[in-house]
Amino acid sequence: MSAVWQYFSLKSEKDSVAQCNTCHAQVSRGGTEPGKFNTSNLIAPLKQHHKTLHEDFHKTTELKKQSSGNFKQPTLPETLAKPDKFPRDSKKALTLTEKICQFIVLADQPLSVVSNIGFKRLIEHLEPRYVMPSRHYIVDKTIPQMHKEVKECIAMHLDKASAFSFTTDIWISDHCPLSLLSLTAHWIDADFTLQRAVLHAREFRAFNHCCKDAGFFMVFKCREENAALKECLTQHYKDPAFFEECKQEYLREKREYEQTGIPAKNRKQKLPTSM
Repeated sequence: MSAVWQYFSLKSEKDSVAQCNTCHAQVSRGGTEPGKFNTSNLIAPLKQHHKTLHEDFHKTTELKKQSSGNFKQPTLPETLAKPDKFPRDSKKALTLTEKICQFIVLADQPLSVVSNIGFKRLIEHLEPRYVMPSRHYIVDKTIPQMHKEVKECIAMHLDKASAFSFTTDIWISDHCPLSLLSLTAHWIDADFTLQRAVLHAREFRAFNHCCKDAGFFMVFKCREENAALKECLTQHYKDPAFFEECKQEYLREKREYEQTGIPAKNRKQKLPTSM
């Protein structure tokens, strides 16, 4: 993988544009189809607008070339001295991968951090037997599993709540030009401690595009989009059918929990394969 990806990030591997991690500018990858993508289109603006970063990129590329050119067959003692690597599906490797994903999520880090040379060297120094997984593995395997576990944990807490309220909010990501509309649940647990959890977040395109174009003047220029959003939310709040549907769903889950003492996630069990 090219070292230029330390300075750019993608929402999806199929995106035709990459975002600069420094100035958040959108840069074309050289085409509209994956087969036509290249990194030369990213290197040119890096050299033009971020000369210091381009110098670092050039040094890193040269080091890679030197290290590949100086490769030699290891001797038998050198081979025996190398520690055995953890299998990817071993308990230790899975735990380390999970901790790295928690770091990415909680610290709002880009997924490309797992390809960062400095970060890989740090992990290798801390645990030489661990093999850093690729970004594709984390996106396809680890993060979906983490999302499932968090979802089940939140559902368990909601099952135990006697009452809760909802709030909505719009927020803009610090790492990409993206506006999200979120729904948050609030409740008080058995220890009388206020708890909350974001149940859903969805991109709000109209407001997002307006904020992206207006920049610091979005407070004045995006009033129409903000008013449309508020009107949409108000319609849902005042919709009797929607309110009744949410209420009946909550009462049904609460009644089943009071009767069985089993959370909803535990009631959805698979039937045995043989009877």
